[in-house]
Parts: sequence; C-alpha cells; structure tokens
Amino acid sequence: MANADGIVPRETAEFCHSRVASTDKALLEVGSSDMRLAHADMFISRHAEDVVFAPIRDWLLAR
Repeated sequence: MANADGIVPRETAEFCHSRVASTDKALLEVGSSDMRLAHADMFISRHAEDVVFAPIRDWLLAR
C-alpha cells in the first residue's frame, strides 16, 4: 500500500491482508514522510522499482 494513496486507503489494504488465511504473507507499505507515494506511484514513479518491485521479487524468491 502507498502511504499517500487516495484510492485504496490503509484500512482497506489492511482489511484485505487480515482476511487472507495464509500465514505466508506480508503487507508492503511504501513511501515515507519525505517520499509520499500515491496509487499510481507504486507502478510508474522513479522509485517503483526499488520500493515496490524489488521487495516483491525478494519475497517471491524467498518462497
């Protein structure tokens, strides 16, 4: 979830995450007080590769 997402609020992302029965899961929150990311930023910003795609890749490879 993006820390400044106006489309999918934190509560919605957390609700979905909490309802997935698997224990093999992680909720990735991206952005910081210095780097506010919105919905599309997770896919098209210059930071997307480092803060979204690399952590997802690493999580998948660890499985």
